[in-house]
Amino acid sequence: MPSLQQARSSNSSSLSALPSIVPTVVVFGATSGIGECIVKLFAQDTKGKARIVLVGRNEEAAKRIIESLPKNESNNEDTEERGNYDFISCDITLMKNIRAFGEELKKKGVQKINYLVLSAGVFSFSGREETEDGLDWKLVSRFYSRFAIIHTLLPMLHEAVAQGEDASILSILGAGQSGKVDFANLGLKSHYAGWKAMIETCGYNDLMVQAYSSRNPRIAFTHIHPGAVDTGVYRFQNPVLNFVVRGLGWPLLRMIMTRPEDCAEWMVYSLLEGARAV
Repeated sequence: MPSLQQARSSNSSSLSALPSIVPTVVVFGATSGIGECIVKLFAQDTKGKARIVLVGRNEEAAKRIIESLPKNESNNEDTEERGNYDFISCDITLMKNIRAFGEELKKKGVQKINYLVLSAGVFSFSGREETEDGLDWKLVSRFYSRFAIIHTLLPMLHEAVAQGEDASILSILGAGQSGKVDFANLGLKSHYAGWKAMIETCGYNDLMVQAYSSRNPRIAFTHIHPGAVDTGVYRFQNPVLNFVVRGLGWPLLRMIMTRPEDCAEWMVYSLLEGARAV
């Protein structure tokens, strides 16, 4: 991975030099943390010439973010050449919501996707909590939803390829962090533990990205570990654990954490480099 300055310079150069197309960017987890910073980076470095779809649950936060994004600096008044920003609410823990999201995207006139970012997820060590689909909430937010999102939106990425444009997918979670996946207990139907659910999903993402990539060689797939990022995610329901981490350990954690703005530069660099490598 390059230095922060190298990544920032590369991103700015690459996005400002895009050909005369309006890239379509879809970011899940876009209303806070790394996802929010990725949205802002794309908008700023393309000088407003991008179609960006923010996906999340916090509509008020999305409105605030969109209002802060730059307008297209081009003098071209053709609406097809001007970037625009949309928010689509989606609770990714339910599979039916992801199917509905795909239909909503089509209703908004989105036909192709150049860059898809999967950043939504939870950080929790609590016990098993099943959704109406019969799947654990943590496993859904960190793996099953990502699988369903890619499956649903893949035709739109292939459309970008058909038009001679970039098509790149980035899953931000924990590449290489899981160790050996327990294939005898997929979905953790037995011997469940919150910490195990968190770790297993990293391995699930490794395998998912590898499999999708082998089946879709003209689309870039990247699974990446962002490291420790100061997004406010380290909050726990257990008051004792929360006090230890957020109280006693916070000064030390802050010393090793990356700002979400800086992390976004590396994430976007990986997204763009992935597209160039295909």
